[in-house]
Amino acid sequence: MQLIYEKSVPGRRAVRAPRLTVPAREPINKKLLRARPAALPEMPELEIVRHFTNLSRRNFSIDTNFYPLGSCTMKYNPKACETAAAHPGFTQIHPLWPQLRGGGQLTQGALCLLYETERMLSESFDVVSIPSTPAGTVDVERLKAVIDGDTAGMMMTNPNTLGLFEPEIEHIAELIHAAGGLMYYDGANLNAILGRCKPADMGFDVCHLNLHKTFATPHGGGGPGAGPVGVTARLRPFLPISRVIKKDDGTYALDYEHPKSIGYIAPFYGNFGVLVRTYAYCLMVGRDGLRDISNHAVLNANYLLAKLREFFPANYAGNCMHEFVLSARPAGPNGVRALDLAKGLIDRGIHPPTVYFPLIVPEAMMIEPTETETRETLDRFVEVMRELAAIARDNPAELKNAPVTTPVGRLDEVAAARNMNLACLPPDE
Repeated sequence: MQLIYEKSVPGRRAVRAPRLTVPAREPINKKLLRARPAALPEMPELEIVRHFTNLSRRNFSIDTNFYPLGSCTMKYNPKACETAAAHPGFTQIHPLWPQLRGGGQLTQGALCLLYETERMLSESFDVVSIPSTPAGTVDVERLKAVIDGDTAGMMMTNPNTLGLFEPEIEHIAELIHAAGGLMYYDGANLNAILGRCKPADMGFDVCHLNLHKTFATPHGGGGPGAGPVGVTARLRPFLPISRVIKKDDGTYALDYEHPKSIGYIAPFYGNFGVLVRTYAYCLMVGRDGLRDISNHAVLNANYLLAKLREFFPANYAGNCMHEFVLSARPAGPNGVRALDLAKGLIDRGIHPPTVYFPLIVPEAMMIEPTETETRETLDRFVEVMRELAAIARDNPAELKNAPVTTPVGRLDEVAAARNMNLACLPPDE
């Protein structure tokens, strides 16, 4: 940008008028120019608008269809990371290129990135996975076997990924605390316990809350994430700065006087746009409303679980919390898998649930109806699943060909993974 200074006029201040300087464009290579005009069809404007409007209606979203996608899907994508990922030095190479050619370093940057990322992700302590019991909850005896003086902490979500509440959560917390460790709560499934119980009362010391899933930006919305972290009183002195405080005169300020703080974090505001939604949501529904949210989330999930158990068994007995996991194994004898059922749902205007997760359930289908769906929608989903179960039994080939109502039909995912069509431009020598 250039600044142009106008001549001063008596009685008036000098004005600075900005002027943008547009760099000269490089001439287009003549080899890329057409020898004759392109033979483009002439279309009425209305037909063009209708065409693209109809294409947009093919998009599947929570605004138009049932979206029973289990587990948390929203993740935060910082713009700085997006900028780094778009760097030509990364986008125009492939790590499997020769490391060196003619003395040049073709992929050293990419290999360095992969190596150092691996080293960073493998620092701290070792991660030990604790298996589940046949009932789908933490195996406390196996947990006891790995706890020792080096135990730093345990990370859990409650209810767990299977949609089950951990009945021994207080005992688990006591074991970890006795070893000098901390309990960390993943708030991905918080909408199941809103207004019912607090992570701190379960024995957790640290808790991150997935605001983008529970508070007004639910999963499937396509927006960015936000995860403020709460701690118990003994950890509060170590929280980062800046911290927002309310002064005696009713005004607000940023406070930095915390000598034990881990230090200043630049994006301490978090994702402000999501926080605005959360603030408005909490004011709108109130304390009783938050409790009702958990009531309906758990009720809807258990209603579906009771209905669907008839033809797709759950691996674990009893009730669930906000989500549950079924198995498509009954359809297996005829060659139908969970993926085939998911494709069949697409043909019937329903987004597939999460499939093949968690891994401990064969042919898993993780279903979360959320608290906002009506009984009519849930009943229609049940009837569609009943129909798919019958098709899997009587005409399995039909599901193997699904979907048939979409612009793109069934893809050969195995062939696509094994025979990827990779194209990259050679670097300038």
